[in-house]
Amino acid sequence: MRKVAMTIICRTHLTLQARIKLLASFILLAGVASSIFIYQNAQDIPPGYNLAVSRKYLSNLELCGGMIHVLLTDLTEWFCGLWQGKNLAFTLAYLTVIVSAGLFFIAELYSLDTTAVDDNMGIIE
Repeated sequence: MRKVAMTIICRTHLTLQARIKLLASFILLAGVASSIFIYQNAQDIPPGYNLAVSRKYLSNLELCGGMIHVLLTDLTEWFCGLWQGKNLAFTLAYLTVIVSAGLFFIAELYSLDTTAVDDNMGIIE
């Protein structure tokens, strides 16, 4: 029975567009399922003493590296916060939707009718 099922799957000839759509659907399903699992099992980060909030730390940062150093430190802390706790679930969900939508878009590009293109640089007179 198993060999018959594999033969049927192997004998089906999917077009490139169908394969890309199947891949995009799989990525979307796996990513959303993973983000739901992470969201349900993640713990919130307990609020504690945040060094970046203190005025002395911020003034020392600004003194050493200027205002751009303070902004880059804030950006780094924000980016690191995306990969912890429940924020990780949202980040994974957004990335999954973006990648899946990109693959669906690429699959639709393959479905465009290219029969109207001539061999002379694509210009039809």
